[in-house]
Amino acid sequence: METTWIPCLFSEIPHGEILVENYNRNVIWETTSRCNLSCRHCYYQKQLEKEPGEDLDNKTIVDIVRNLVPLGFDNVQLLGGEPFLRPNVLTVVEEMKNCGVKNVLLNSNGVLLDDEKAEKIAELGILPMISIDGPVKINDKMRGEGTFASALKAIMALSSYSAGPETYTVVTKWLARLDHHQVESYIQLLSEAGVKAVNFGKLITKHLSALEEFAPSAEELYVFSSFLLRNKEELERMYDVEVCLDEGLFFPIHVMDNAQEQELIRGEYDKFFAQDVVSCSTLGCTAGRKNLVIDPKGYLIDCVFNRKKFGNLKTDSVFQAVKDLVTEFCTPPYERCISCRYQPVCGGACRLLEIHGRLAEENIDEKLVLTEEERETFINNITVC
Repeated sequence: METTWIPCLFSEIPHGEILVENYNRNVIWETTSRCNLSCRHCYYQKQLEKEPGEDLDNKTIVDIVRNLVPLGFDNVQLLGGEPFLRPNVLTVVEEMKNCGVKNVLLNSNGVLLDDEKAEKIAELGILPMISIDGPVKINDKMRGEGTFASALKAIMALSSYSAGPETYTVVTKWLARLDHHQVESYIQLLSEAGVKAVNFGKLITKHLSALEEFAPSAEELYVFSSFLLRNKEELERMYDVEVCLDEGLFFPIHVMDNAQEQELIRGEYDKFFAQDVVSCSTLGCTAGRKNLVIDPKGYLIDCVFNRKKFGNLKTDSVFQAVKDLVTEFCTPPYERCISCRYQPVCGGACRLLEIHGRLAEENIDEKLVLTEEERETFINNITVC
């Protein structure tokens, strides 16, 4: 090993010390480029399928993770494609846990998840996250006919072994347009099936055509997320389930097209910020500071959306590849964010959200342009969980 502890990694980065104490660090492993579904809003499946070369073998990925654990990246999230298309994926997880991995989150569409796998997931203490994108008509419109039933069957299998499944729902325009009673009924149905947490996330993609076809308007997104935020405690109490919104739903500012829509949310969001609803999980891009992504071929990339490569961990130095990524991404936000009133709380959010906000079309340089005084202001305004 080239280092034994993460401060060595962050010592040369401005304000790197805050990253040592205040972040749980995750390895996101894209287990395979293959998938058994063709979801209409999938952000990277076609790109994965075009990548040349074989997927990492089991021994190599375990060795890579073993080298990342001493750097503080001791939580692993399994993505796909579909993880259960990879042979012996749960055996690989068992080996990872034997080399120091603390927690494992497994994302699956649930189609291949049977009782035997559910029992093994419970035995290994894996947190399963099942993708399901709304009530049956909406889900099957996006993910394929019969996928809602398959996901629900997987949830009930996991629940029968007390595996504590969670769900992840992408908020499309059809979901955002549902009557609030229908949204509540959806949460109730998942709770009764055994779900412990219902997670709602924003549609993020590099393809503007997908946004135009599937994404809700800024106002629709505001109405939907505002309903969940206002009623979160009551929904959780009534249905004994956690209701979670990711930062993409907290910050629809990034995709708003006119001042009127921006003003629509400012007063409401001021209240939420004052109540400290937004935590350090939303502080800028998580690449490097919180997440490392390993693609199916072994490349270290910045995130599952943007996919910039920082070396292949099969052959390159793990420490140097991680350091290169961290050096580029662990910085305060972009030029266009500096004057935003929410920047001290948001930290710049997701780079792809900025692209949605027309950053790419404006051809703005994304490199750091903050002064030292502005840097200090940014750090002093960070709310640590």
